[in-house]
Amino acid sequence: MAAAFQTRIRHIKISLSPFSAEQMSNIASVTLNSSILPRIRQGINAADSRAKPLTVKYAATKSAGRRVANSGPRKFSGQPIRDWTLRGWTLASAKVKVASEDRATIGFITPQANQIVTANNRIDKLWGVSPNDYKVLHETIRNSLRAAYGKGFILVRRTA
Repeated sequence: MAAAFQTRIRHIKISLSPFSAEQMSNIASVTLNSSILPRIRQGINAADSRAKPLTVKYAATKSAGRRVANSGPRKFSGQPIRDWTLRGWTLASAKVKVASEDRATIGFITPQANQIVTANNRIDKLWGVSPNDYKVLHETIRNSLRAAYGKGFILVRRTA
C-alpha cells in the first residue's frame, strides 16, 4: 500500500552542503522517529524535563477515560499529564514535510494536529528539539558523513 503522505524533496542548483536532499530527509526522519516522538510519548518536554501535570479534575477524567470527538462510542484513557498519545492521531501526523540539500522541515500534515500542538505548546512546550534530541541529530549527521565519506573525513575533538 502506498503512503498517504510523501515528503517533498526540493533540489537547489548551488549548495555547499555535503548532503543530498534525500540524505537530509533521512537525517530528519531518524531524529524524529528515534528521539523526538519517543520523548513526547514519555511525557518529556523540549527542555528534557517532565511535562506539566494536568489539573486534578482533568487528570481524573483523562485517567478514567473519556469520549473524543470523531471517534465514536469508544472511551480513550491516558496518562494524567499533558501527553499527545490519547488517540495517536497527532503524533501519527508528524512527518518530514520538506527536504532540500541545506534544510529539512519536520511538522504535522493535518490542520487538526497543528491546532492541537499549537494550543498545547502554549501551556507546556513538548514540540521542539530538546538538548537530547540535538545529541541524536548530531550523531545521525556524523553517521551519514561517515557512511558517505569514510572514517577519515570527520575528526571530532572536545574543546574546553
